[in-house]
Amino acid sequence: MKPKDVLEQWIDLLNQGKVNEAAAMYAEEATLLPTFSAKILKTPADRLDYFTQLGQKPNLSISHHAATQHVFEHGESLATLSGIYTFKFDIDGTPLTFEARYTFVVDTQQGAPILHHHSSQIPRGMV
Repeated sequence: MKPKDVLEQWIDLLNQGKVNEAAAMYAEEATLLPTFSAKILKTPADRLDYFTQLGQKPNLSISHHAATQHVFEHGESLATLSGIYTFKFDIDGTPLTFEARYTFVVDTQQGAPILHHHSSQIPRGMV
């Protein structure tokens, strides 16, 4: 598996509503600084709870801006991925879009390859 494949798999799982599988991509000791929460999630249970709540958003979809992606490989299996993706879901029946920046640290030789994930919304009106 290539580092960018980890991100694509994560997006595909969430787009299919497979929140358990997406949460299982994180290493036991991984940290997640999620897009839609101010909490730092450090346990599998906390990450699963977050993804379960996110997965319940009506019409959830995530798309990746491939042109923004930067992959920095730190040897044979360790890499950092950064870029921009877009979350779409309905709130009170209204479809909304949220662009966010991401950084993933992954180890492609691990069964649960995500070691760290930081995602933050891009403030509207910023350059």
